[in-house]
Amino acid sequence: DSASELATIKYDSDGKRLWVKQFDDKASGYSQGSALALDGDGNLFVLGQNSNMQAMRMESIIIKYASDGKKIWLRRTGKMVQPSQLATNDRGDVIAAGINYDFQPGDTDNLGLLGTTIKYDGSGKRKWTRSERSAIPLDKFISFLENGIEPIFKMALDKKDSVYVTSTGYWDDLNFTTIKYAP
Repeated sequence: DSASELATIKYDSDGKRLWVKQFDDKASGYSQGSALALDGDGNLFVLGQNSNMQAMRMESIIIKYASDGKKIWLRRTGKMVQPSQLATNDRGDVIAAGINYDFQPGDTDNLGLLGTTIKYDGSGKRKWTRSERSAIPLDKFISFLENGIEPIFKMALDKKDSVYVTSTGYWDDLNFTTIKYAP
């Protein structure tokens, strides 16, 4: 079996393993983790990527675990191919962000970079999804990758729970876009 699983391990302060949880989607070719966040109650959120081989698609997943390792919920965001950022706020919300590649029908010259941010409440109910698209000429994108420049997407929260995201963009040259979303 060539599938790989997303494993989450909790250690105590002395390095003793307390528990191990594995996400194993039977339809998946592989799963991998990309970010972790804790809320004020000690719950752990795991952001990861899952390849659903039966549906022939990549998807992002968010798993919420209680401090004892019990899975509380799992959400499939379906919006991000490269999930990279995860944060919680004082209200118990969790916010995930990442990049998706957005190909437009008939446009063989450009690659769309779709920065997506998704907010869930502590019970796993989706509160909102925001996406911003920028196009980059495909030859420039390949050149950037060949030179070690990869798309980035970063996120931060302020004390009022506004969400700030910054991402790679392209107009005449490589640029960055920063957006603020209200809570």
